Amino acid sequence: MSRPPPLPSISVLTPSLNQAPFLEEALLSVLGQAYPDLEYRVLDGGSTDGSLEIIRRYQGRLAGWRSRPDGGQAAALAEGFAESRGEVLAYLNSDDAYLPGALRAAGEAFAADPDLDLVYGDIVFVDAQGRPLAIDVLPTFSWEDLRRVCVIPQQAAFWRRRAYEGVGGIDPDFHFCMDYDLFLRIAEAGRVRHLPRLMARFRWHAAAKSSVAKATWDAENLLLQRRYLGRAGWSRTDWLRMKWLTARQLGAIAGRTLQGERFPCWTPARWQRLARRKLREGLGTGPVAV
Repeated sequence: MSRPPPLPSISVLTPSLNQAPFLEEALLSVLGQAYPDLEYRVLDGGSTDGSLEIIRRYQGRLAGWRSRPDGGQAAALAEGFAESRGEVLAYLNSDDAYLPGALRAAGEAFAADPDLDLVYGDIVFVDAQGRPLAIDVLPTFSWEDLRRVCVIPQQAAFWRRRAYEGVGGIDPDFHFCMDYDLFLRIAEAGRVRHLPRLMARFRWHAAAKSSVAKATWDAENLLLQRRYLGRAGWSRTDWLRMKWLTARQLGAIAGRTLQGERFPCWTPARWQRLARRKLREGLGTGPVAV
């Protein structure tokens, strides 16, 4: 019998700033993956809330960490990836968490297909206490979908270093959409695959960037629309395609349920009205953009 191909080395970064209530869970979700060749680094931006005590508790299991003011999340990630050594790269924000087996699923996908550049799975939105709010279960990858909306959840995405370096890496000029910008450039030049499994938790809470930086997100998203659609804003055709994406997502949930998969909740994140209400309830205040 032939041996399975060797798993690639994976480097994971966690950028963080004053996220002590959630940081330990994020760290343990990475360290508990039991991946055979993992490099894990924590990039703290100068926290003052007890985060450093948590990081020091696990520093013996980290490839490295630092705590100092930096140029923002994108700049910190660019620095961290430049210092890392893994064949496959990813980052997990300090208020999110991997689900068991996420790294091995990604590693096995890359090992089985040497031409693959990026893989991603599905995510579950949770509130500050970890209670499920919505699921982002996705259909097969489509470039036409990605041109219009980020259908690749950053929390469950992994990409090859060669692809990352080939497109110029993280753009530090972005403050919110640095992941979407990177995924667009990798997908335009290479091969992307969706893994039909839940791989991460995305925490929705009042202090999250997703909750407080909507104006920045809007501006950066419009920039990417102009770049990849040739216009700012969606046409009627774009809206209809997003309705089709929602229908395909519901089909994916139904199909996987019939195959025996059990989901933590039944609210599809891209079923806009219901998902927004659920996320507002979880956040407790303010507008929500899904």
